[in-house]
Amino acid sequence: MKTNVHIKRTMIGSLLMILLCCILSFQSKAQCQAGFTMTVNSNTVTFTNTSSGAGQPTYSWNFGDGNFGWQTNPVHTYTANGVYPICLLMYDSLNWGCQSTYCDSIFISNAPNPPCSAYFTYSTDSLNQNGVQFYDQSANNPVSWSWSFSGGTPATSTQQNPLVTYSTPGTYIACLSIVDAFGDTCSYCDSIYYYPCNLSAGFTVNTSNDPQVTFTNTTTGGYIPIYYWNFGDGNTAWTKDATHTYQFAGTYVACMSVYDSINFCNDTYCDTIVITNAPNQPCTALFAAYPDSMPNQPNPIYFVDMSTGGSNPIISWFWNFGDGSTSTVQNPNHQYAQSGNYWVCLTVTTASSTCSTCDSVQYKLNGAGVQELNTVSYLENYPNPFSGITTISYTLEKNSAVRISIYDYIGSKVEELENSDKSAGPHQLEWNAENLPAGIYHLEISTGTNSISKKLVLIK
Repeated sequence: MKTNVHIKRTMIGSLLMILLCCILSFQSKAQCQAGFTMTVNSNTVTFTNTSSGAGQPTYSWNFGDGNFGWQTNPVHTYTANGVYPICLLMYDSLNWGCQSTYCDSIFISNAPNPPCSAYFTYSTDSLNQNGVQFYDQSANNPVSWSWSFSGGTPATSTQQNPLVTYSTPGTYIACLSIVDAFGDTCSYCDSIYYYPCNLSAGFTVNTSNDPQVTFTNTTTGGYIPIYYWNFGDGNTAWTKDATHTYQFAGTYVACMSVYDSINFCNDTYCDTIVITNAPNQPCTALFAAYPDSMPNQPNPIYFVDMSTGGSNPIISWFWNFGDGSTSTVQNPNHQYAQSGNYWVCLTVTTASSTCSTCDSVQYKLNGAGVQELNTVSYLENYPNPFSGITTISYTLEKNSAVRISIYDYIGSKVEELENSDKSAGPHQLEWNAENLPAGIYHLEISTGTNSISKKLVLIK
């Protein structure tokens, strides 16, 4: 009864497709007319092309079962019974304005039944520690199931998707026999790997040789475990037990993760390690600068401290904003009076160390109605890096007072190379740094309207 309903609905769909194809064919130019006839032999159909009107035709067949063809007179075999809409689309390769489509339908009733195919999958039941859930994946809509489970409880089942428990881990055989909708019987067997996740990660710590620490693995469970250590200072290891020497004093969180390569489960255990017999870890100074996003008014730059204290917390901050202003706030904001590049330095202090960092920060004044002409349009030096003397070149767009200064990496002025009025055009001077230590220096040229900065690398 269900089959008849399916055929009727399919025939209605086929008639609608045929009607649509006829409309498309009618709208095509009259000189092209697609057409075909069919000869059925069991489930094999021979199509005879009766198209006309094209000088050099190209054909595209849609057989209605997901298959296509490009032959003039194709032969197609259907693998299942049913009603199929067939359409032929014809193009004239000499005249692409000439095309036509013709559709018809065919009923196949003598196709052989698809082969019986039994199959199943399984997974460990997350709610039942000893359970394995089986899932029927057989083809052709089975009507009955017969399972057998060696070593499992129950040993047999007629459910479609049974739940089976195993008392001990191991490898077992499960078999499924089905009767499909066509009355055919077939079977499928597979090995079942039952290894439930029973991991419990753990380790003990021996710090008697501080800063060297011995880690002893106490993990239980697992069948083929893999161990991964993270000692909390950026170092790792893949051994079962581990010995690690910490470079600096401080408090670290060491973690060990164990992975079971049989059932892909994992567990992690962590412990706190206190190291006292190593040097204190120095601080690291770092900051980021963000301009205020509000338009059409002078807005500050926001400075964000990103420093780390190493073995001790940071207790003070000192900012030099490069325009003569300073601050001791951790995350300050600063309003510059004019546009330009500024050499900003941050110094942080802990109970055991002091560290600094400097970087160039560009500021653009967004005042309403303010129009600025950048006086300095070019700044370069060669060579860079240099070992003693470097030549500094710069260009002025107009006559201006010019100040050229050199700063070290923490923002202290090393030397003032120029402080005078200069005419518009290109200029050049030399800086002799032969008596200075190697390192990174900051070159800044400033006028009344803007400034430009550049990093210089002195090597010895």
